[in-house]
Amino acid sequence: MALIYHELYIPLDTESTFDYIAIKQGDAGSHKLRATLISNNSVYTIPTSNVAHYFKFRKPDNTYVLVQATVTNNQIIADVTEEMLRVSGTGRGEFMIVQGNTELKSATFYFKTVPQTYTSDDVISSSDFSTFASLL
Repeated sequence: MALIYHELYIPLDTESTFDYIAIKQGDAGSHKLRATLISNNSVYTIPTSNVAHYFKFRKPDNTYVLVQATVTNNQIIADVTEEMLRVSGTGRGEFMIVQGNTELKSATFYFKTVPQTYTSDDVISSSDFSTFASLL
């Protein structure tokens, strides 16, 4: 199966952007977010030493997902997880770089989870902080 990359250009010096991606429920494992970060209208060089990279996502039902991100070729990349796609509707995401007690967050962008054709009523959405738990 092909892996689909959603290419984003996300500013660091604004609160939100009109970037908008859409992914169908149930398509976890086949999508990744890949962002180039922009600062002062130039490509930002993402630090890779002594830092951690994350994707923070607020689902349409106001539960949260935190995903460890990676940096390759000066782009920050995060997997689209099953929990991120659990609830249909529009959520919000941002990338975050953490060094010690300092956080640098990208602008917020919108993430639409499109309902799948067949759904089960017994699937329950919840917050997923497994990345955070693994750091403890």
